[in-house]
Amino acid sequence: MLLFRNLLWGVRWGLAFGSVYAVWAGVLFVFRGAAPFQSHEVTVWEAVAVYLVGGVAAGGLMGLLRPLVRWWIGAMLVGMIASVPILLGIAGTATNIAAGETLDWIGVGILAFFLGGGGGIILWRIFHNGDAK
Repeated sequence: MLLFRNLLWGVRWGLAFGSVYAVWAGVLFVFRGAAPFQSHEVTVWEAVAVYLVGGVAAGGLMGLLRPLVRWWIGAMLVGMIASVPILLGIAGTATNIAAGETLDWIGVGILAFFLGGGGGIILWRIFHNGDAK
């Protein structure tokens, strides 16, 4: 039961964060048109899908791994793992797989380490008042 509650908690947070970014993409589209998205060779709908699906997937992973965030190293690991679905979504929309391009796995790994891991540590410090464990 606790596992399901953690999963639901994570999915809710992931959907909330994904929704904020999706709304931001919609506002950007309303005021600037398709140009900001076309310059990155994506549509506004692809961006919204990455934000929502990636947010739910990242949140689900975060919820499943929630017990690990008691320790700063666990929070770093959870942040790295949870960032992967979003980073893969972004890399996937920026890659023309039909033309034979491959995903930049090294770039995804580097970004997951620094953005996901760093974000996990920052959030851990905020919620634990900087108490080292």
